[in-house]
Amino acid sequence: MDVLIKWESKETCESVICQLLISKAGSVHSDPFLNAEKSSDQELHKFDLIKTSERLFMRSLYLPLGLYHFIFLIASSDTIKMDVSYYHNITVLGSGRSVNYIDVGAASPVSSTNSFSDCIIANDPDENTPLIEREVAYVSQNESSLCCFCCCPNKNT
Repeated sequence: MDVLIKWESKETCESVICQLLISKAGSVHSDPFLNAEKSSDQELHKFDLIKTSERLFMRSLYLPLGLYHFIFLIASSDTIKMDVSYYHNITVLGSGRSVNYIDVGAASPVSSTNSFSDCIIANDPDENTPLIEREVAYVSQNESSLCCFCCCPNKNT
């Protein structure tokens, strides 16, 4: 299924490169983005996004049915960082890393992470505040959980 992936910078970016890092969703305790340079191509796929305006980067991909976690690697002349997109749903892995997720081909896809009853809703107070006013859900899970909240939204914790 074709999926449009988008990331937007908070400010105008002249010399910024945006790369998508995407992986099939695994357990909440696995973080395929931890060693992005060392991950195998079968575990983590990397795609350059196309700059479509002063701040917006996009790419259309064909993804087989399934649940995917993804994050963006942003490189400028002086910094390299990982970031999430507020155009897509967000969840938190067991490592504490926020990632985007998409369920390709879901019969009833989750509209946003803040629709889950077990979530604690909070606005992100640091520099990663979204470009648009949107709440981010932080999930409380015990360590015995085998999947992240986006993979098992009906699981009681």
